Amino acid sequence: MNQIDLHIEPGSVVALLGPSGCGKSTLLRLLAGLTQPAEGAIHFGDRLVAKTGWALPPEARDIGMVFQDYALWPHMTVAQNVMFPLKMRHIPRQECDRRVAKALARVGLSEFADRKPAGLSGGQQQRVALARAIVAEPRVLLFDEPLSNLDSELRGTLCHEMATLLRQLGTTRRLCYPRPPGG
Repeated sequence: MNQIDLHIEPGSVVALLGPSGCGKSTLLRLLAGLTQPAEGAIHFGDRLVAKTGWALPPEARDIGMVFQDYALWPHMTVAQNVMFPLKMRHIPRQECDRRVAKALARVGLSEFADRKPAGLSGGQQQRVALARAIVAEPRVLLFDEPLSNLDSELRGTLCHEMATLLRQLGTTRRLCYPRPPGG
């Protein structure tokens, strides 16, 4: 990747479209702090989050991310998976429980809190990943092909549901797709 200069207004949605290997996921990994820039700097608003030789760790960037494979821990329950980012931020348990319940309600999975990921459908696993991404109320949400593992009917349904939820949250979103969702 060379000479990326991108300004995104708060609350906006940006979709990165392009063929495999063009750098979409790399850009998201740079924003998330999973990869460091070889040169240049990354800012979220006025806040410097990375520059050559230095990077704020991912957990300190106030972001949520949904990966293509959802990255759910199989040994944890749905509630434990969703709570993980809050535990990393040392949020008190009572507040964690409240936020997890709210996030699961937002994605329609309240009744699945005690299940393990293996007992969920692909669409339900995707919702768990989304709940985990929003539970800490991050300023920035990153989505790396979040619907590509789903069949086309479910992909269309969840795309509309995610759009509604993201509008309600008002968080800045960056989405990465190899092709337009539903296409």
